[in-house]
Amino acid sequence: MATAGNQLRDGLAAIDSPLVDQIADLPSDAAAALSSGEASIVATSEEIRDALTRVQDAFNQGDINEQQYRSLTAALLELKEGSEQAAQGQEALTGEVLSSEEAILKARQAVLDQSLALEELASNERIKNMEFAVDFKIAQMQTDAQKLRRF
Repeated sequence: MATAGNQLRDGLAAIDSPLVDQIADLPSDAAAALSSGEASIVATSEEIRDALTRVQDAFNQGDINEQQYRSLTAALLELKEGSEQAAQGQEALTGEVLSSEEAILKARQAVLDQSLALEELASNERIKNMEFAVDFKIAQMQTDAQKLRRF
């Protein structure tokens, strides 16, 4: 007796595609294996498009029947949706990483700017101290000169 699963597996055998081979290699209870993480299918959008084309070609050539065609197409479209969602998630993550990198670079620049400002302040303080020391020496010399004039 031919079950839907067996018919699907027979249809998979008629299609030459690495992605379809991954699907064919799944255990008989593929849905449970995929949801439990016991099995997985890794596919790019390009591989999925290629597999869809090969399924269409196999159907057009009579290598698979309509039920196999519908089952395979539905499974591949589901994979495509998951792949697109993963790509969107990857893009969002990339955006967050770039945003974080930008924030880190801005914070680094702020630290460098503050460090430069502190160095400038310290330099200004040294100049003020030298000016004060010179003013003090001048005042001291003036005081000494006045003392000498009194004598």
